[in-house]
Formats: sequence, C-alpha cells, structure tokens
Amino acid sequence: MKVHLFGAVSSPSIANYALRRVADEGSNLSSEVAHTIKRNFYVDDCLKSVPSATEASSLIAELTVACGAVDSDCHALGILWVVETDTFGFSVLLPDKPLTRRGILSIVSSIYDPLGFAAPFVLLAKQILQDLCKETNLAWDDEVPDDHQRRFKQWISEVLNLQKITIPRCLKLPQQAKDTTFQMHVFSDASTSGYGAVAYLTSNEGGCSKTSFLIGKARVVPLKATSIPRLELTAAAVAVNLGQKMTLELDLHLNEICYYTDSTTVLYYIRAERKRFPVFVANRVRQIRDFSNANQWKYVSTDLNPADVASRGVSSVISSDMTRWLEGPDFLNMPASECPAKMHPSSEPQVTEEDLMSLVTTTTSEEGSPFMTLITYFSRWERLKKALAVFIAFLAFLQNKEQSINLRTTQIMQKAEKAIVCFIQKITFANKVEKLKKTTTKEDKREHSLPKTSTIFRLDPVLIDGTLRVGGRLSKAAMDSDVKHPMLLPQHSHVTTLIVRDAHEKLGHAGRNHTIAAIRERFWIVSISSAVRRQLHKCITSEPKQNPKQTTVHEYRLETQPTYGIAHGRRMGAPDPYHSESSICAILRPWDSPRGRIIPHTTLRVEYIVNSRPITTCSDDPDDMEPLSPSQILHMKSPKRLIPGPSQPEYVYSKKRVA
Repeated sequence: MKVHLFGAVSSPSIANYALRRVADEGSNLSSEVAHTIKRNFYVDDCLKSVPSATEASSLIAELTVACGAVDSDCHALGILWVVETDTFGFSVLLPDKPLTRRGILSIVSSIYDPLGFAAPFVLLAKQILQDLCKETNLAWDDEVPDDHQRRFKQWISEVLNLQKITIPRCLKLPQQAKDTTFQMHVFSDASTSGYGAVAYLTSNEGGCSKTSFLIGKARVVPLKATSIPRLELTAAAVAVNLGQKMTLELDLHLNEICYYTDSTTVLYYIRAERKRFPVFVANRVRQIRDFSNANQWKYVSTDLNPADVASRGVSSVISSDMTRWLEGPDFLNMPASECPAKMHPSSEPQVTEEDLMSLVTTTTSEEGSPFMTLITYFSRWERLKKALAVFIAFLAFLQNKEQSINLRTTQIMQKAEKAIVCFIQKITFANKVEKLKKTTTKEDKREHSLPKTSTIFRLDPVLIDGTLRVGGRLSKAAMDSDVKHPMLLPQHSHVTTLIVRDAHEKLGHAGRNHTIAAIRERFWIVSISSAVRRQLHKCITSEPKQNPKQTTVHEYRLETQPTYGIAHGRRMGAPDPYHSESSICAILRPWDSPRGRIIPHTTLRVEYIVNSRPITTCSDDPDDMEPLSPSQILHMKSPKRLIPGPSQPEYVYSKKRVA
C-alpha cells in the first residue's frame, strides 16, 4: 500500500510507525538522523535543536532525503516559535462565544499551553468554570450569573497580554563545555484554591550558571473538600511525575534532581518509615517513594517557592509573580553552600490526628492523665460508672460533710456517666465544642459553624448542659430526651467499646441491628455500624457455629389453635408463640422453680429482649424516627418500656437488675 487516508483515527499511529521503520531499516542513515526521527518527530512535525546553524542545515538536508519532504513552519506544539530571537511566545486568537458554560469552556480550551507557561493565569479561568459547576440549576447553554460574567470579562481583558511573554527556547549555556553539569529542580505547593508544581533546569560550567523553565502544572482543588496537608501531598506527587517525565524526555545527563516543598507535613510523610497512614496518604507516599528518595526532598520557605504562584494563580500576566514563575528563584544560581533550602526545617513537622491511623483518638497528654488511666482500667461499662460514682460521692462528702451517701442513687450514676462522656468528647471533639460554646446568635452560628468535612456536621450537634448531643428536628417529638438528643461519641474509643459490649450482652448477645437500636436510646456513636460489627466479631458467644445441629421443635410450637377462642365466657386471642408471656412460660417450663413458678423478672426480661428487637433497619439519619419493633405493634403506642429496660434510670443504675 503506497497511500493512506488522511485524517483517519489511525493516521497518527501509522505515520509514527512509518517514521520508525525508516529509522530502523535505513542502512545509509547516520546515527544522528535515525535518533532524530525516533525521538524528535510527532506525526509530520520535527522539533530538534543543535549547537550551530551549519549542523542544523546539514541535519535538515539528511532528514529531507530520508523522509522525502520537509515542513518549515515555525510552530512547536501549537506555541509560536520566534526564530529571530529563538524564543517561545503566544499568538492569542480567542473564538467569539456566548458567556455560557459551554462558551467559556471553549474560550479557555483555545489557549493551548502544553508546557504550562501560562498555567497560573489559566488557573483563574478554570476556577470560574469550577464555580459554575457548583450551580446545580445552570445548564450548559444558560447565561452565567452576573458576578461570574464580571470575573470572566476581567480575565479576558488580560488574555491579550500573553503575547508579551517570551520564554527562551534553549536550555543550555551559550558556550557549553564538556564538563557542564545539569541539575533539575522541581517545586510543589498547594492552597485552598489550587495546587501545582514546576520544574527548572540549571546548567553550571566554570562558575557560570543558567536556569531555564521546563514544565509547569496548575490545577484546581477537587470539589470534595480536602485538607491542606493532603493537597500538599498531592502536589508533591505531581512534582514527582513531572520530574520523572522530564528525566525520560531530556537527552541530558542529570547530575542531581532535587524536590522542594514548603510543607513540613509532606516531608514527615515522605521520611516516615514505621507509620501507618490512611489509604489516601499511603498511596501518594508510595508513588513519591517509587520515583524519588527522602534525601532528594528539601524544605523551602513559601516566599521562595515559585510553585506558590501555581497554587494561588495570577490575575495579571505582566507581574512579578509571573516573572518568578518563568525564571525560577534566584538561589538556584547560587553555590550550594549559600542555598537557603534545607534538608530539615527548623520546626518539627505537625501531623493532624485525622491523618494518622491510630486505634484510640487520644493524644499523648490525655493518655497519661489519671482519668484516662481509670477509664482504660475497667472492661465493663457498669463497673466503670460505679467506680467513678465513688469518687463523685467522696467529693460530695468533702464538700458538704454529709455522713451517709448512697452510692447507687440515680443522680450520682448519671453524673458519673456524664463526666465520662464529656471527657471523651473533650478529647475527640475539642474544636467542635469550642465553636459551639461561642455560638449564641444566628450570626455566631454562621461564623463558627462546623466545616462540611466534619464527621458530625450533618448531625447538627448542640450543647446541652455541657454535653455534646445530636440536634436534629425531633425536639418537639413526644419522646424521651435521651432518644431525641443522644450523646455523641467517637467510633474509636475505649468507652465506645464498653458501651457496645454492655448493650450487646444485656440483649442476650443480639445481632447488630438490635444492638444499634438499644444504644441509640442514649448514645449516638459515629459510624456505629462499624463499631458494633467489630465488637460482634470479637464476641465468642455470638460467633456462629459451623453446621450447628438442629434441635427438636418444642411441642407447644406445633400445636394448632384457632385465631380466637372462648375462655370463661370472654373472647381472647390465641397466644403468639413469640410475643406472649404464656409462650415464654412454656419455653422456660423445664426450669421451673421447686414451687412450680417461673421467676417473674426473668420471664419479663426474656420477653423484653424478644419484643424490643427491631424489625426495620436502624437509620443513620438523626431526623428519622426510631426503628419499628414488635412491642410497638402489640401496644400501638410509642416504645415506652413496660418492664425495666436500658433507657430507664431505675434499671440502668439498679444493682438487682437481671443482665
């Protein structure tokens, strides 16, 4: 086949294949020509630089003979190449489009800048597009709001100034010697509006040095809110990708590759050897460590970091920030002894608790406190509350000089429970509690509102008597106050484990949904499903048996009775084999006492466990009602405990209850 269809999808691939076949099979081609065809051609365009014009003319002649044609257009990858000054520039021709999302996207995309010369300036236009994406009622062809039009028109007024930018094409010194050394320096940075990276090449020879712009990237932050340390880490990963790409594309021997960041947290992540990080952090640290080592990373202050321009963007093309972006920091041309970048910053790296994978959400100071020691000492929730009640009662005795104090009173046990919960909340939700304390008016609520990334933001937390509780819209419901506003607890806490274990065992080692429903009557645990599932997995009693042997069905369950019967002249319903007290008595008949009577409290307790089991899924929405249980269906009323249950103080703090 001697011809091929022009413009087909496969045309670029076939053109590249044909060029490589020419380079591989051309026996009369010099090594320089073959290398140029393989490395410097893109479809039918060639981009190559040589030391002198004579060598360039000779190379063009040989390439013309090898390929049979030559294209003398002075453009490189869509960027204007001014041959007279040997510099790159922009030729801006913006399409005439309406101010809609589709039109703005077309205008922004018309600026072809693969090397990122104008990346900080284009970032502002990308941020406008991202803000328009947040407008849910705005279609692609709808006119954008006035404030967005004003921002975009201001950006458009500066676009033509891109034609004033000139970037030197040659990366080397004018008179390069054989002993010239090359170093690549890559910077990264992030902010709340964007993140990016930029790479420079420094040539050194005989005391002379030159720094040239290689490539830069500037990206908008994701719509999903992300912490600054994680954005800084993402920017560092982008920097490593740029460094790896430039290493493969540059036909130079790089004596050194250095990476710079102004985030001490990122340096801590990269140099950590024995820390377990969350998946997000671990994946990016692994990517960074795969293509660089910790010794290549240095700390640089923000004012000396050119990537800071990419993270914030620039509104004017002709500005000092844009000059710093294209030329790089001055210290790259200084001797290594005078370089302000450091291997180790003066301040210790700070890593937030949410970024570290820890089993207990406490800091070092709380771990050594006497209160935390007391909490972690006990393995039972009731015993912990009773132990703390002793201290509370003794304190009351010292203050009031009372001679006799009942340690099992409801008030003292409630104080003990509240003190434990408040202590855990102070450790885990310290910032949230402080913000809620400052909230007294609607203006304060807007100013000190919780961030949307908070794990308890959607719970609308409120402070009631110093305790952080779930807010929601059920404040006027005819329900117990603890059910309407349960106390908040974190997922990973020793107290949470004790509460889950206590509820699980009181319900006769019930399943996950039943345990969650019982806990929700007083507490709201963040990610409660995971906490309960973890405890059920550890419970030996609840562990499912492998192929259990089926027992014989009780004869009472095999009896057939009419739906309604007559007893002593009165109409009565047949006993339900699951929800009737007579059913419970029949099942427990083998354990009758010597006097032929079942212990009444035990009977009621078993009936309570069976009837309180929810038959609907427990919702994670605090505004939803309680799950439906058989007890509600039987009595046709709100779930008010007819027997001592976990929500009643006289049961919770009673010594004689049956667990």
